[in-house]
Amino acid sequence: MTPSTEDRYRSLLRWYPKAWRAENEDVVVGTLLDVADSRGGDRPSARERGSVIAHGLGTRMDVRSALGAALAGLLLAAVAGGLAVWGTEPLTESGLSWLLPLLTVAAIPLLAAFGLIAIVRQRGLVSPPRAIIALGLAFVAFSLAFVAYIAWSLAFDFADAGEPTTGLAAVFVPIFTAAWLAGAAAVAALFGAIVARAGMRPGVALLVAAACGVVTAPALGVSLVSPTVPTIAAAGVAIASLALLRPRRGAARARQATSPVPVRTLRLARGLAVISLAGSLLGIAYAVTGASWSPGAADGTEAMGHGITISVLSGIPLLAAFVVIASARRGNAPATWGPLALLAASLCAIAAAYVHAPSWNAMAPALAVSAALGGAAVAWWLAARLRGPLAARIVTAALLGLGYASFLGTILAPALAFFVPIAAFVSAIWVTRTAPPRLSAPGAAEGPIQA
Repeated sequence: MTPSTEDRYRSLLRWYPKAWRAENEDVVVGTLLDVADSRGGDRPSARERGSVIAHGLGTRMDVRSALGAALAGLLLAAVAGGLAVWGTEPLTESGLSWLLPLLTVAAIPLLAAFGLIAIVRQRGLVSPPRAIIALGLAFVAFSLAFVAYIAWSLAFDFADAGEPTTGLAAVFVPIFTAAWLAGAAAVAALFGAIVARAGMRPGVALLVAAACGVVTAPALGVSLVSPTVPTIAAAGVAIASLALLRPRRGAARARQATSPVPVRTLRLARGLAVISLAGSLLGIAYAVTGASWSPGAADGTEAMGHGITISVLSGIPLLAAFVVIASARRGNAPATWGPLALLAASLCAIAAAYVHAPSWNAMAPALAVSAALGGAAVAWWLAARLRGPLAARIVTAALLGLGYASFLGTILAPALAFFVPIAAFVSAIWVTRTAPPRLSAPGAAEGPIQA
């Protein structure tokens, strides 16, 4: 049976999502049939097919698809982080050294770019065809960036061996330039339309966006070598998408009321912050100077490890300060003290690891435990505080925690020793400014204040 003209148009409109078709299909089909009658045709023209496909695919790029792409990116980021920390040598020995840059330079950034473009498209800042063009250019840019990274790696190996570059290594510069131009074009296609909607003339907006793309594209490409930037990009898109998703009717959470914080609690928190500050400064001083005076440090490397241990453990009183203030304001709920307790356990594991510094084999098990505990703390804290539907919040928080555990938890461990005194100092100042001065009148009662 030969399909009718109407059937052909309805079949073509399947490029659009089902919800869109339920609302608009009959009207659009009627309009297309009138156009077909006016030109004497019985099927969609090539121009109509191209327009419907571009608009239909672009319309499918919404916040839900953005969240799905971002969550897939976070899962791949966790894999990439684990490979970067624990799997570099096995990948090299098995000839799969290309797998890590495939994830960090191409796959994860492309998923994050899809999510960003989908959010911008649904917010009405770019048209569906423009979103498809930007996504296509981003695909070309990230694919070329991956090939350019492989070419650079081969060229580096040739240079290290003192041999002339051949094959793919010899064309690194043209591939890098092509990736640069494709990335700049993707930025121009997306942000040119956004700037134009802000009131700038389209031609000027395109030039401004292209200039921004020329500047930002190479910097972005170089930053993708490490899993950190792709992970942050996917996390940002996931959180933004989740915030834009409306929870189901009746599932909105009531805003938790806060209580005043008693003065004595604030003073206790300040005392804990001061203890943390003093201990962390002592640890840093030991790390820098311990080798010259301490019998327990044979050299500067050992003194650094011991100092990091002292400084990291000094963060536990600071976490206790956060617990007493948060419990006073919001009650003794598990979502208040649970993540902080896991963070305290994570700090203890870091301290245990650096007792064995600088031996990586001896430190690795404790660092892995620390990263896992820190990831669990991140997931627990975010699951209770992110916006959006409950299931989506839990999955997003779990993947964010997994991403932290697989890479950032291990990489950031030594930096925490130098972050603790800064956080303790800021906390002590904040509590001091929050707490009122002592009343000079004898017997004056200390009432609660609003923190």
